[in-house]
This record gives sequence, C-alpha cells and structure tokens, in this order.
Amino acid sequence: MVTCAFTKWVEGLPAPNDTAQTTACLLMNHVFSRYGLPCRVNSDRGTHFTGEAMTHLWEALGVRASLHVSHHPMSSGQPGEANIATAYTTHHYMTDLQDHLKQTFAFAQRKLGNSAEGRKAYYDQKASHNELQVGDQVCHDSVKLIKFADDTTLIGLISNNDESAYRREVDRLVSWCSGNNLELNAQKTVEMIVDFRKSTVPPPPPSVMDSPITSVESFRFLGTTITQDLKWEPTISSLIKKAQQRMYFLRQLRKAKLPAQMLVQFYTAIIESILISSITVWFAGATVRDKQRLQRIVRSAEEVIGRSLPSLQVLTEKIEEKAEMQKDELAKQISGLRDELMASIDQANNRVGMLDERTASLEEAVNMHSNKMADLEQQVVGLKKELEGLLAKTEDLEARSRRCNLRIFGVKEGQETGARVSTYVAELLQYVFKLDTEPVIDRAHCTLQKTPDKGHPPRAFVVKCHYYQEKDAILRKALASQRLVSKDGDTVRVFPDYTHNVARQRAAFIQAKQLLRQCEGVKYGLLYPAKLKITTGDGEQKMFTDPMKATTFARGLLDR
Repeated sequence: MVTCAFTKWVEGLPAPNDTAQTTACLLMNHVFSRYGLPCRVNSDRGTHFTGEAMTHLWEALGVRASLHVSHHPMSSGQPGEANIATAYTTHHYMTDLQDHLKQTFAFAQRKLGNSAEGRKAYYDQKASHNELQVGDQVCHDSVKLIKFADDTTLIGLISNNDESAYRREVDRLVSWCSGNNLELNAQKTVEMIVDFRKSTVPPPPPSVMDSPITSVESFRFLGTTITQDLKWEPTISSLIKKAQQRMYFLRQLRKAKLPAQMLVQFYTAIIESILISSITVWFAGATVRDKQRLQRIVRSAEEVIGRSLPSLQVLTEKIEEKAEMQKDELAKQISGLRDELMASIDQANNRVGMLDERTASLEEAVNMHSNKMADLEQQVVGLKKELEGLLAKTEDLEARSRRCNLRIFGVKEGQETGARVSTYVAELLQYVFKLDTEPVIDRAHCTLQKTPDKGHPPRAFVVKCHYYQEKDAILRKALASQRLVSKDGDTVRVFPDYTHNVARQRAAFIQAKQLLRQCEGVKYGLLYPAKLKITTGDGEQKMFTDPMKATTFARGLLDR
C-alpha cells in the first residue's frame, strides 16, 4: 500500500511477494513513473527493509528519507489505516456482491419469461406478480425516480399544467420513507423547475414533513451542476478552476526536469480526468466560448509538457466509442446470462414436477398420520388424567406414611455416638420437653446427606414415633416453647416431617408470616397441607392458598 500524505490518495499495488527488491520495482515502475518523484518519503517497514529496497533510488535521485521502525512509528499511521480500510472494504464488497448476485439471480428467475413445457400455470402467475420494492417504482410514466447512495432525485414531466401525478409521487415517497423508518431532510431537499415557456407562473412548492421545499435555480447532481436554463457554464467554470489549480503542480514538475512521459502521465491522471468529468453530458450543449476556455487548459498543458495532447472533442468521441463497446459487451453478457437462467429454469421446472409427485404422496401420508395423531391425543389426555390421579394418590400415601414423623434440628454431629440413635433421641426429647417417660421411638436416623464439614450446620434427625398422640404432644410443646436446649447446650428445634412438595408449598408463605408477625392483634396459622388462616383483630377470618394474595393481604393489614 502506497499513500500520498498531501492528497490522501491510497494506491494498492498487487505483487507476488513483499520483498525489498519487489517493492523497489513497484515504486519505480508504477508510482514514480505515474505520479512523479516525492520530495519526502516516510516508511514504517524498518531501517533494514527500507534501506535495502530504496538505497539505490534515494542516492540516485537525492531524496531525503526518514526511516522509522514499527515498534516506535513516527509517521501519521496512514499506511496501516489504509491496509485495514482496504481489507475491510474488500471483505464487505465481496459479501455484498455475493448477496446481490443471489438476489439478482432469484429476481431474474422470477421475471424472465419461460415457454418450456411442463411449467405450471401457478408459477407463471406467481412470477407475473413479482415486482420490485414499492420504494423502487413510480405509479406514473411521466415521473422518474433516480437513487444514488443516500440521494434521491424525482423527475416529473408536467403537461397541460397538471401536476397531480408529480405531487402524488412526492407524497408517496414521503409516506414510503416514513413507513420504512426513514426520514427526509427537508432543509436539504430542493426543487428546480425547468420551464421555457414565455409566460410562466411558478406553482407552489410541495411540502415534506409539513415543511415547504425551497425552490432553487441550480443544484449539483453527482458532481455536475444543473441549472434552470440547462446551461453548462457553471459546471465548466468549476472544472476549469480545478484544472487551473492543478496546473501549478505540472509546472513544478517541469521545473524539476522530469521526463516528458511522466508529465504526460501526470496530466492524464490529475488534470485531464477533471476536464472530462461528465463530459458526455455537457460537451454537446456547451457553447463555443466554453469549449475554447477548456481547450486553453489543454494548450497550456501542451506548452508546459512540450508534447501534443488530445483535444476534448477527441476525448469525447473516444469515451462515447468506449461506452458503446461496453454497452455491446454488457448486452452480450446479459444475453448469455439469460440463456443460462433459462436453462436453469428448465431444470428447476423438471424438479418441480418431481416434487409435486412427492408432495402428493406426502399429503396422503400426512392425512394418515394426522388421524393416528388424533387418536394418540385422546389417549394422552386420558393417560394424563390417570397420571394426575396417581401422583395425587402417591403424594397422599407418602404424607400418611410420615404422620408419626418428626424432624429435629440443631443437634451437633456425633452427639449420638456410643448409643443407639433411637435411644439417644428418646432421652433427648424427654430432657428437652420435661416428659415423665421416654417416648416410644420406632426408628431414628440422620438425613441421607454427606457429613457436613466443620463449621457447617449439622444434619437433622428424622424420627418415627410409635404413637401418634406422643408425636402430636411433642409438637404442641415445641410450638408453645420459646427456646429448647439439650444437655449439651444445643438449641433444638422440632418440626413435622413433611413431604418435599408440601414443604415447598408451606415455605412459599414465609414472607406473609413475617409480615403478620408485625401486625398487632392478628393471629395466624398454617394448616395442612398449605393453607394460611388469618384472624384479624376484629374477628374477621381469611383463608389463603395463594402465597401472593396472602402477602398482599398482610401488607394491607400492616399499613392500617
């Protein structure tokens, strides 16, 4: 990548490798020969590479060189930015080109006529209704829409003072932009009227976004100034001014005694490219005086270079001839593309016929399977009801099996060592609740969990009482007691042993119970399996099975 620090021009040169010898050849043959010799060169490739590649060039031409290494660059960083920008632009260009070709192929496949046998009328009708996006078309032949990048130009032909078609297209364009999340800039939107009638009354300008459009006498369209009277003097004057500014550099190169061939190349790339900008548009309508002004630039360049240069008339003819050649070549390519598309469409039609047959067989299979699915759905509904009943019955059986169970929390790990667990638990309950006799315990064990590490809460005891009355009496005393302490000083808590589902349902009422504790004169209780009963201070009773509703009611009591 070679960049110009003055004009910001970026030149990408293809090369088989990036050696110093190849770089020197590229600079001499493609850069210096086209643009002339630079007065200063900055390099980010390091002293060794730059010295090897350009020592003979700098010594021969007397150019000062500033060499910087990549670890401590002192240049503007433009080459690195150019490399990144080139790679980014190339990647996105190839991606967009691929997507565009896919869309073009699909559109051409729909729009091109097809007379092959076997094509179904459905697809003919479908293809005949495929159109471009609504924003790409106009409804009236007298109005043309031209889009370039983010600029849109609407051209309307007014006949018999009838502007209805033109104004409808303006309103339609504004509506389409609004519907597609686009907004027209009313301040930068202008209208120019070209009217060569003797007596004219300017019509009122249309409005965009409730703002009237400014009427102008000229505007720039793709770099070319178009005036109300269709004269090209402003465009030509602008081109002449730019060309005269660049003539200064041509004279400076002549003073540096560059070869005439390099001067011609500089003129062609820098000056002539400006003079022929949009020349096929305005040259035929230019006045003799304007053509003479343009030709003076060419003659001045001839005097500086010392060689004859092609006139603008010759350049115009060459450009038009080349445009015709490109037009013919493009027509051939389009014709070849159409033939390829037609062949592809024929193949697609054959495949469509095969797919129709397969679709018919699949429809029969789908109908058969749909009937089976209906039967299976009915069976699933019945099985679902049966499963719900079995789950409810299983939950009830598990809860009944735990009716005599207790859970004891707070006993440190290893306290039951040396004795049977059931005996230890019976003695613990007798001591904690001051019972006359030890309760009859059928079975007792720790919860089936891994032994916790030191410093973590101990496991709970699961206790199976032999008599339900003893279990109920222990729970009542536990509920009435403020704090229960064992012989070893452990704070003990005793709760019923609920199933997992019941415990989860009861835990959902924790927030509501915390709020109710703060309410004065309010009593509450959590009934089995998970029903919160609340009695207010005035004797009103409420029963809740929904934790959210219970929490809302508790907040209301707290705010009274």
